[in-house]
Amino acid sequence: MATMTDGLVQEQRQGLRIEMVKLIKAKRERVYAAWTQPEKIKGWFGGDRMSTSLVEVDLKIGGSYRIEMEGAMAVWGEYREIVPNERVSFTWSATWSPGEASLVTVTLKDVEGEARVTEMTMLHERFSTVESLKAHEQGWGMGLAKLEAYLTQ
Repeated sequence: MATMTDGLVQEQRQGLRIEMVKLIKAKRERVYAAWTQPEKIKGWFGGDRMSTSLVEVDLKIGGSYRIEMEGAMAVWGEYREIVPNERVSFTWSATWSPGEASLVTVTLKDVEGEARVTEMTMLHERFSTVESLKAHEQGWGMGLAKLEAYLTQ
């Protein structure tokens, strides 16, 4: 477990899963929208020097999503759980890990005593290999830093 002061409060590896918790200086509704609205996803998703070219979202249980990035990279999946402004869970398949279907769950809570601060927990689990876990861990580190910057500009 690592603790840092730049917003990445906690990072754990338990089996083949990644859990990252960030405190973000934005209302819960804005953070939720950044995970669920195509135009907002496009504003932050991807690595440091990667832009997102297409985002399609059918936000309902069983609905699908697809995010395409430059260089023919893409992620896609199906929504499993949706609790507006609190939780969204979806399957995750990616061009860089063919045949692997993992699960991402994002949970949002207000930080008690802090106006406009959200505790965001991102859990990504069911990796098929340690190599895939490590690659996703690096990608999420960059992606969540981009999300925080996008929401606090």
